[in-house]
Amino acid sequence: METFKLIASMVGTLLLMVAVFAGAYYASKLIGARYQGGTAQRGRIEVAARQTVGRNQTLLVVKAAEKAFLIGVAEKNISMLAELDPEAFPSAPQSSETSVSFVSVLQDVLQNRKGRGEGDDRK
Repeated sequence: METFKLIASMVGTLLLMVAVFAGAYYASKLIGARYQGGTAQRGRIEVAARQTVGRNQTLLVVKAAEKAFLIGVAEKNISMLAELDPEAFPSAPQSSETSVSFVSVLQDVLQNRKGRGEGDDRK
């Protein structure tokens, strides 16, 4: 009889632990969805493209408030490099055949900066 009580206690403890882990899992999903904005907030800020350019250095095309920005991200620094044409980065998911290449957009931005910089006296 003593062995039966011990086994029943172990099974009960195991079931309690499984219930606690399941509850924690579902609670974290609920809380996570709430802090990410849920479905109503989803899509307001979107990373349209990402390109790693070095160790701990990344270029991002970020869409926010109907605008697109080229953002440089380093280990201890985040900089807005340029404002881009938001039409070049549609929000709807597209197949890879019709999507805009990040490299081509970056080249366009750099060429536009060079074109504007020729008449400037800044160095």
